[in-house]
Amino acid sequence: MNIGATIKQLRQNMTQEQLANKLGVTPQAVSRWETGVALPGITQIPALVHIFGVSADILLGISVEGEESEVDAVIDDAWFNYGLKGDYAKALVIIANALRKFPDNEKLLTQLMVNNWGLANGLTAELDDERQLLLHTVIQLGEKLLKQSTDDEVRNTVRQFLCYSYDSIGDKDKAIEIAETMPLEVASRENLLKAIQPQ
Repeated sequence: MNIGATIKQLRQNMTQEQLANKLGVTPQAVSRWETGVALPGITQIPALVHIFGVSADILLGISVEGEESEVDAVIDDAWFNYGLKGDYAKALVIIANALRKFPDNEKLLTQLMVNNWGLANGLTAELDDERQLLLHTVIQLGEKLLKQSTDDEVRNTVRQFLCYSYDSIGDKDKAIEIAETMPLEVASRENLLKAIQPQ
């Protein structure tokens, strides 16, 4: 839904003129917003939020839940339809397209890292320069994600592929250093489920 349609829906018990008076604009301005001819100014957003008693996300039609489900669907498509079958190049195209819409999404960036690693791992010895470039891309992206992410699932996946990548470029000390930061196996989901489920 666009902002104009949202304003029209939210002002159900208010005329365009009443809303215009509250905002200090003309009724024609409100009409133009609602028909999509124009948009309210950035300075009017806080006032609209206050008048309607909604968050700016609702007013602007931003849905974090919608983003998360869309991102999950993209990742599933890329991984299950291509990545698991070894077609990392196609998976990378899907992830790259989604990153245009959600450029800072950590799940997508993690999947980009995983697919780059998969692509690098599938290259032959004749393409070692390209392989090294891909591995360094994985490392650069992984180190950035480790610094910014607070999501444990993202961080653990990133550390896993950083270990593989550092090992692949011959930096075993760095691979071991990162491996040492991983949770103990005893705390894994599989071990915990085995411990608490009846035999």
